[in-house]
Amino acid sequence: MLLLFHGLFSSLSLLPIRSQMFAAEENVDFRIHVENQTRARDDVSRKQLRLYQLYSRTSGKHIQVLGRRISAKGEDGDKYAQLLVETDTFGSQVRIKGKETDFYLCMNRKGKLVGKVTLCWGGWQHKASFSGEPGDGVAQLILESKRRTGTGRHSSSITGIFYYFGSPHNGSM
Repeated sequence: MLLLFHGLFSSLSLLPIRSQMFAAEENVDFRIHVENQTRARDDVSRKQLRLYQLYSRTSGKHIQVLGRRISAKGEDGDKYAQLLVETDTFGSQVRIKGKETDFYLCMNRKGKLVGKVTLCWGGWQHKASFSGEPGDGVAQLILESKRRTGTGRHSSSITGIFYYFGSPHNGSM
């Protein structure tokens, strides 16, 4: 049996094999590729829709999308506190909208959370990161604006901008 396999492999090794050598570029920056891929929506990838309730630690209630108005006074299970989180881009960009109202959670030029019927693409693309261990029932959502206005409270160069219903604040976890 061993001789049969040995003979088979030796005959395969005699076949001519065409190989191409690809030279790797030395100064490739993967961050540039990721940035280019995240600029536009990805219509090729499969869209993910998940239903969440976002809890505000400052108010002790859930975030509600009440049309154009956003509040942090929702009770657990409230129909306006049911939020759909849509993902379909390469770089983890998400869109959050109220399930009941179909208004998107956006941030205006002053940094205040507002609800909009259309997507928040006018320079305010939100990048959200979820933290928490799988299965622990806790997910923290941090909204960051990509818009750079020159003021500290809107700049994405700050490590974290946390929204405490009223005004955005710099902070750390």
